[in-house]
Amino acid sequence: MVDVVMDVWQANNNGVYDNIDNIYDHDCRVRVRIGKDGSYSYTTIMPAAYGGRNCLRPPHIHLRLAVPGYRTLVTQMYFAGNPLNGPNDCGCSFCGSGREVQQTQLDSSGRGRFDVVLTRAS
Repeated sequence: MVDVVMDVWQANNNGVYDNIDNIYDHDCRVRVRIGKDGSYSYTTIMPAAYGGRNCLRPPHIHLRLAVPGYRTLVTQMYFAGNPLNGPNDCGCSFCGSGREVQQTQLDSSGRGRFDVVLTRAS
């Protein structure tokens, strides 16, 4: 596997995104190195739901991978059991369309697993 870095970003625990020019100098944006075996690990806080009165997004974490020979993937990791997930996520254009939205279940220590699968470029 080539040297791969995954971009990860999320809202903070107050539901606020850190949208500043140098995005990797801030707490809720990070670049995670992918291991030669395809594994990755990082530690973060639980993001809060965010939005307005008419549209409250569930807590989620964004992931982006660009690997030579594969289609670039931009996805979101949701947390199982949140009532705002799926068709109730008013800010997600594909979440109510029948497309599966991957969720992660956290264990008692707050750890979860989120598998990322890339598609070869055609």
